[in-house]
Amino acid sequence: MTELLAVVAITFFAVISPGPDFAMVSRNSLLLSRRSGVLTALGIGAGVCVHVTYTLLGVGLLIQQSLWLFNLIKLAGAAYLIFLGIKMLRAKPVTAEVLAEQPALSSLGALRTGFLTNVLNP
Repeated sequence: MTELLAVVAITFFAVISPGPDFAMVSRNSLLLSRRSGVLTALGIGAGVCVHVTYTLLGVGLLIQQSLWLFNLIKLAGAAYLIFLGIKMLRAKPVTAEVLAEQPALSSLGALRTGFLTNVLNP
């Protein structure tokens, strides 16, 4: 019973804490448009479907048993998140004029950003 309560507590705190998915949806919604935010969230949903699919197919067990595969996935996710962080840190401050001139993120780009953020999240 103690283990079940620990799992429930950890899952609860993991679900309510903001992470990279929240950051990407917020960024795209605030800086680009509502549509970009929704498409990013849909991409994140597709990423969640990937996690659910490989878990149901038993690939999760394979990843758990294969240390190099698990580390490869973690490193790819960490590299992507570092890339996003550096890109955001190097961005110039946005003024109203720059925001008006900024091209909108394509629908495919917003979906791709959300998908990769979730799928590669270590």
